[in-house]
Amino acid sequence: MALLKSIGPIIDPGLCRCCRSIKKCRILTAEYTWSEKKEVYADMIMDCFGILLSHVDDDERDSGVCATCVVRLRDACAFREQVLQNSKKYEMKRPLAEKRNTYDRDLDCMSEENLLTIIQYSYVVPFKNRRNNYYCFYCKDYYPKPEDLREHTVTHDTKPFQLLMGYKKMPKIDITRIDCRLCPMKINDIETFKHHIDQVHGKKIFFEAPDKLLLYRLTWNDLVCVMCSDVFEDFNTLNTHMVEHFSNFTCDVCGMCFLEKARLDAHLKRHKDNERHTCEICGKVFKSNHYKDMHVDIVHKKIAIIRCPRCDECFMSYALKNKHLTEAHGQKRTYPCNLCDKVYNRQKTLTEHQRRNHQKVMKHQCEYCDQRFYLPSRLKEHMATHTGERNFRCEYCEKSYPRLKSLQYHIRTHTNDRRYRCQICGQAFIQNASLKSHIKSHHPECDIDSCYF
Repeated sequence: MALLKSIGPIIDPGLCRCCRSIKKCRILTAEYTWSEKKEVYADMIMDCFGILLSHVDDDERDSGVCATCVVRLRDACAFREQVLQNSKKYEMKRPLAEKRNTYDRDLDCMSEENLLTIIQYSYVVPFKNRRNNYYCFYCKDYYPKPEDLREHTVTHDTKPFQLLMGYKKMPKIDITRIDCRLCPMKINDIETFKHHIDQVHGKKIFFEAPDKLLLYRLTWNDLVCVMCSDVFEDFNTLNTHMVEHFSNFTCDVCGMCFLEKARLDAHLKRHKDNERHTCEICGKVFKSNHYKDMHVDIVHKKIAIIRCPRCDECFMSYALKNKHLTEAHGQKRTYPCNLCDKVYNRQKTLTEHQRRNHQKVMKHQCEYCDQRFYLPSRLKEHMATHTGERNFRCEYCEKSYPRLKSLQYHIRTHTNDRRYRCQICGQAFIQNASLKSHIKSHHPECDIDSCYF
C-alpha cells in the first residue's frame, strides 16, 4: 500500500506548538494536501477544539506542528465529524419539543459567538460597574471618567474576554466607539458592524441569533438610553431603567427587578440568608456585607465615597449628594409616570408603580377569592381578612391589627407623629384623611385635588 504524504513546506528544526518538541515541523498557517484533501492545521485546531492560537503569523520556526501531532489532530477531527454525523441522524428521530430545546441552546451558542466576534474586531468597551463607578472588565482597575476607561480598555488583549465573562451572559458594553479594527471603516451601530464584519471581512455572524449584550453610551453627564433616548442623571439610574427594555427577572418576595437571572439569584440569597453582617466597631447590623462596608467607610473612617455624577465632588451620604445636585447643578429629582399623572422622587419607585398599576404584574393570588397581588407580603396581609388573624400588635397598648399599615397609622397616635400639616393655617394631623377633612370644612375655597396635594 502506498504511503500517503503531505505536500507542502517543511521547517527543520522547528518548534511544535502542540507538544513543544523541537523537530521537523509543518507550518500551522500553510496549506497542505493530504489524501487529495486540503488542510490548514491552525484552522483544524480552531474547528475541532475552538482554540485560536496566537502569534502564528510570527517567526515560522516558532509556529510549527510536528508529524506526530498532525496525525493526532486528523484523528480528532475525524472523530468529531463522526460524532456530528451520528448526532444529525439521531436528531431526525427526536420529538419536536426536544429539537426545539436543542435549537434554543444552539441560538445561545450563536449569540455568544457573535458577541466574541464583536469584542474581538471592534472598539466597543466591555466594563463592570458598582453603582456609578466604572471598572475595567479585564483588570478591574477603577476609572471615574468614561473616556479614561475607553482609552485604557483598548490596551488589553480581548482573548481573555470569554473566560472572564463566565456566567454573565449579558455583559455591559460601551458603544461610544464601535468602528472596525480590521480596516479604517467608521461604524456607529452594532447591526451595521455585524453586516460589515461578515460581508467585508468574512467573519461569521449568525444573524438569526439575538444579541445578548446591554448597550450603553457612557458620558460624564446626562447619560442617554441607547434604546429609547431618555436622559438620566447617572449610570445607576440608567441601569435601573434598562429593565424596561430587556427580559427581566422579578423577585417574588420584594418586587425588585433584575436584568440577569444570576443577579436575581444573588438577591434571593439575601432573603434566605440568616447571617448577621455586624459592624465590629459599633455593633450595627446590616443586610449585606456591601452595606456594612459602606457604613464603615462613611461613619467610622469618614471617607466620602459617594460621587456626584456631574462633577468631582464626593459626599458622606446620598442625601447630601442629592442636595448638591439640586443646589449646584439645578437638577430636579422627579420621575413622572408617562402613563398617568403620578410623580415620584426615585426611579425605583416609579418602576414599581408602573409594574403594579399599569403592567398589572400580579403573580400572587388569594386561595379564598380571585384577588391578586404584586407582592407576597400584600397577599399575606389580605389573607387576614379571610382568616381573622391579627398578627401586627402595638407595643404601647397591645392592640392588634390585620395589616402592618394599619398598625403604623395607630402607632402615630402614641408618638404624636403629626406629619400632615395644613399649609394655610399650620394645623397638623396624624393622618392624611384627617387633613383632607380639615381643609374641606375650614378652607372650602381650596380645591384639594388640583391645587393642594
